[in-house]
Amino acid sequence: MADRKITALTELTSGVANTDVYHIIDDAAGSTPTNKKITAKTVFNSIPTFLAFETVGEGHDLQTVSSVAAVSTNTMVTMLTTTDTTASTLADGSHIGQIKIIVHKTDGGSTVCTPATASGFTNLTFTDAGDTATLMWTGAAWVVLSAASGSSGTVDDIVG
Repeated sequence: MADRKITALTELTSGVANTDVYHIIDDAAGSTPTNKKITAKTVFNSIPTFLAFETVGEGHDLQTVSSVAAVSTNTMVTMLTTTDTTASTLADGSHIGQIKIIVHKTDGGSTVCTPATASGFTNLTFTDAGDTATLMWTGAAWVVLSAASGSSGTVDDIVG
C-alpha cells in the first residue's frame, strides 16, 4: 500500500462511519509537514467555524419557487417568491433526519404548502416575506422543528 497514490485508491461512495480514517498533512504551510491520520468523528467534532449550506452541488442547490410547484426534497433550502396566491406540495423525504428549510423571500401573495405526509400539522401557509419553516423527515412524516413569522403574525398563522 505504501507505493500507491491516494488518487489511485478506491473511492468510498457511501456509508462514512465515525471510525473511518482520513489522511491529513499536518502543518502543510509550515516547515515540517507531517503525514497523520484523523477519524471522521474527530473531523466533524473539531470544525473550527460554523457550517453553512453550500449553494452549489448535488443536494445543496438553492431552489426558488415563484408559481405553483413542488417544493424540492433534493435541495435543503427553498425560497418562495410569490406573485399571487399559489399552492405547493412537498413529497416525502428520502432519509431519516433530512432537513428542509422553506423561506418566503419575496411577498406578492401567499403560498400554502401541503406535505404528502405530515405529523402534527396539515399544511404551511406562507403569507409575509420572512415567514419560515424548518422541517425534519422522521422516516414516516415531516415534523416542524421551527417556524417564524416575518410580520406580527404568530407561528400558528404558518403551521396549520
